[in-house]
Amino acid sequence: MFAEFLQQYGLELLAALVSILFGYLGIALKTMTRKFLDSETKVQVAGTVVRFVQQVYQDLDGPAKYEKALQEASSLLSRYGIPTSPEELRPLLEAAVNEMKRPA
Repeated sequence: MFAEFLQQYGLELLAALVSILFGYLGIALKTMTRKFLDSETKVQVAGTVVRFVQQVYQDLDGPAKYEKALQEASSLLSRYGIPTSPEELRPLLEAAVNEMKRPA
């Protein structure tokens, strides 16, 4: 009886399982790609914002520039739909400042 069931529906069951497996792998790959692209976008936004704040707010001191950069970066990233926190942005902004100060 079981052998008849497998003979009649085995191919369909196998196709369904393979479809489920590839669907899961596709979702996992999309999630991993999204995380990578979001991280790259955060680094690029931090660099752009640091240069912007340096040009536009030359009269501000370091902590005030940091606050402006934090506000701008948070605003830009939220427009892209990328979640972030000040704790996550701080090292990115610091790295962008160090990169900008590095001699060419």
